[in-house]
Amino acid sequence: MEDVLRRRRARLTGILNGLDLEVWNPQRDGFLPARFGARDPAGKAACRKALLAECGLQASAGAPVVGMVGRLDRQKGWDIAMRVLGPRLGRCRFIGVGEGDPALAEALAKWAARRPGRACWRNGYDEEFAHRLYAGADILLMPSRFEPCGLGQMIAMRYGCVPVVTRTGGLADTVRESGAGANGFLAAPNDPADVGRALDRALAAYARPSWRERAGRGMQGDFSWDPSVKRYLKLYGAAAAAAGR
Repeated sequence: MEDVLRRRRARLTGILNGLDLEVWNPQRDGFLPARFGARDPAGKAACRKALLAECGLQASAGAPVVGMVGRLDRQKGWDIAMRVLGPRLGRCRFIGVGEGDPALAEALAKWAARRPGRACWRNGYDEEFAHRLYAGADILLMPSRFEPCGLGQMIAMRYGCVPVVTRTGGLADTVRESGAGANGFLAAPNDPADVGRALDRALAAYARPSWRERAGRGMQGDFSWDPSVKRYLKLYGAAAAAAGR
């Protein structure tokens, strides 16, 4: 379909996905050891402590928890993640969960096993654990090679987890690194070196007071279906009017 879509690109409209805010709500999430919100973020520290203990990782002052959640596929950049995280685990801890490509699952298991106390890999998607991971992690790494929209970065921001993502598709539409709306960090897609630089910026920013502001802006973002529904209605209305002519 790519050639067809490229030829008709002037007639295409992109609309972001939305989240079920009843399911993804850190203030009411029953899977969490402690609940929290943008105005009362204290419970996130308890979630982080519990997550590290659950995964058998060594807590280290000033070392943020980096998480990844999702399908095991080259599209999602798991191979890029392993490449950039390896030399940085002295400054952070890593926890990943997902299912899909058996070869990638095996590679991740071996990679994490060589880094006991600093990296944890869980094969097979676990809904409850995913909630705890979003709540306990400080940074979500999402180095997708392409991403039509993506939900992980929006879920992460709801849970005060700052996304480090590639500048592609819906990731570029929802994450800002600079300016008044800064809520995450951006890198070029399919570029491990640039993903590493973006992660370095996030690790450096974690120690600064502005980190809480960046995380807070993400928590206060509107990732519900409401804005998307309005865009769908407007699009349908325009299509109906055009057909009526």
